Amino acid sequence: MMSQGGAYMLTRRQFAARSVAVMSTGLGSPYGYADTVRSDTPLLIPKLIDAAKQANAVSLTVAAGRHAFVRGKPAVTYGYSAPILGPVIRVRRGDDVAMKVENALDRDTTVHWHGLSISGDVDGGPHQVIKPGKTWHPVLKIDQAASTAWFHPHPHHDTARQVYMGLAGMIIIDDGSDAHIDLPRSYGVDDLPIIVQDRSFEDDGSLVYSPSPLSITYGSRGDTIIVNGGINPVARVPRGIVRLRILDAANARNFYLRFGDQRMFDVIASDRGFLAAPVNVRQLRISPGERFEVLVDFSDG
Repeated sequence: MMSQGGAYMLTRRQFAARSVAVMSTGLGSPYGYADTVRSDTPLLIPKLIDAAKQANAVSLTVAAGRHAFVRGKPAVTYGYSAPILGPVIRVRRGDDVAMKVENALDRDTTVHWHGLSISGDVDGGPHQVIKPGKTWHPVLKIDQAASTAWFHPHPHHDTARQVYMGLAGMIIIDDGSDAHIDLPRSYGVDDLPIIVQDRSFEDDGSLVYSPSPLSITYGSRGDTIIVNGGINPVARVPRGIVRLRILDAANARNFYLRFGDQRMFDVIASDRGFLAAPVNVRQLRISPGERFEVLVDFSDG
């Protein structure tokens, strides 16, 4: 895929994940460290938690950690049971999933299950505060079509900063409707979560978050694109069809996604689930909070 300034060519059996986020709209240019860091950092694949395989009980700890966006320069970040981001949680329609969320931060947080059709008393908006040192035990009743959702904090006056610090995770909802479809299903191999964001960094590699009246109104934008918490990461994929579950978890930036060699790809699902038929496109626009699933043919290497 391509950034605003030029094309990044695909190599045999290799997919440059830096390209996934590649051309952004809005203010400024998506450059910075992205132009100077070599693309040999492996794509971070978040841990997969299959709720049904552990009695539909899932535990998350919200905590500060350290993550090196820039090699050798670890930064303070937030994550869900990880230094940054969080696991991918797979749930199934008809199941009741017992969540346990511990707040190990030094400030209030919440967990909003973005895209889940659930009652307000278990959806962590600003009203459902988890105090430092406290644990929340919502039970999520899963009753919706197969789709990709996500979770992130939603505390009053601190949502943007906490997301910027790294709090975001993906949810995969299965309902069995795609069992007859020959889709890639090997998580982390040919079925990849792609979380696209933008960030700015100090010279020491730490995150820059300096809210201003403009950013408070329109959202904070960074000058460097990151994918799964990495700058210019690379994922090695098998020859053939690869499934990308793409989430725009940026605070405010839209992205236009396309490949440097202009190859076509199929959009098979959106926020609401599978489309009636695949849509063959050369470019995909995605906005903050949106999710799409696409199939890319890498049969030619």
